Amino acid sequence: MTIKTYYEIIKAVIFSAVAAFIIFAGYHGIQYIKSYMNFNTNLTGIGSSFQKQLDAQNREFKKYFDDQARAHTEIVNSLKNEIKELSKTNKEIVKDIEEAGEKIKNIGTIQTEMDTRLSKKLDQVSDHAYKEGTGDYNEQYFKQVIASAKDKEGNVIEIPLGWAIFFPNREPEKQWKTGIYPLEYYLKIIQTEQKTGQINTYTEAWVETDQPKEYKDTKFPLTIKEMEFKQEKKTDKEFFLWAPHLNLNLDYSFNSSLDNNVAGGISFSTMGYGITKNDLDWKFLEFGFNTNGEDFTLKLSPFSYNIGRHVPLISNTFIGPFIGFDKEGTSLGIGLSIPF
Repeated sequence: MTIKTYYEIIKAVIFSAVAAFIIFAGYHGIQYIKSYMNFNTNLTGIGSSFQKQLDAQNREFKKYFDDQARAHTEIVNSLKNEIKELSKTNKEIVKDIEEAGEKIKNIGTIQTEMDTRLSKKLDQVSDHAYKEGTGDYNEQYFKQVIASAKDKEGNVIEIPLGWAIFFPNREPEKQWKTGIYPLEYYLKIIQTEQKTGQINTYTEAWVETDQPKEYKDTKFPLTIKEMEFKQEKKTDKEFFLWAPHLNLNLDYSFNSSLDNNVAGGISFSTMGYGITKNDLDWKFLEFGFNTNGEDFTLKLSPFSYNIGRHVPLISNTFIGPFIGFDKEGTSLGIGLSIPF
């Protein structure tokens, strides 16, 4: 047999296998869908079940260092109760959000604290004294309250929180002066979008002060104890003008003048409609080519639909019409495409 004959046999086997699989899936589709719906109405298939487990792992609270962590994120169908509670405590914020036509998608809390394990340096009587032991009316003893912590490299970072001056020779009501330094608290928040469209939140927390001057630009880490977000489940679909995907195709031409109407090929789709760019219901404007082993056909598909939405075990498999252009003219056909 010639190479062409082998190619035709292999191509026929592949096409028969795909066709048989589609027929099998369609025959058993209703039973699978029914059991699947009863199992969990929030899942969209076996692939989605795996994705849900992966998302849950991605959204767990994870501490990288004391001052850097990823939030625990709970995905809920509605934030109605949380928004109701927020309206009681933050009326003005909720009012501004509503007037701006915005919609609350995430509500979170971040709990931080100072690490006091290294901050117990108050055993000295004072940091410095004035006219010590003279009995003078202005005799005084000055003490700073210093907080200490270790950074990720293990270096001890110190920052003053407050101060106290003691005058031993004055009247009892005038013996103490105290104050706190102007502390500035910082939270750096990074939010990343997952393939499912949901958000992961990463946070770093620290304190700075510019008094005394020698502590200026000191970045004192705050320990993140807990960080929790409630996030509304993403179900809204939208049209994406740029949702590029490279696709593997199996095409059938109805009126091709070439020897074989079945061909395989590669295509590139540019636009789509769905929950995210990687979770599309429809693809639009798909360009590509296919070959039957001897001839090449350029193709243009205006749209294709994700039949994986309705057929179990087949996720992200699109079907749609196309126009083919080859050396013999034009043809019409239908094709299956699977995005990479």
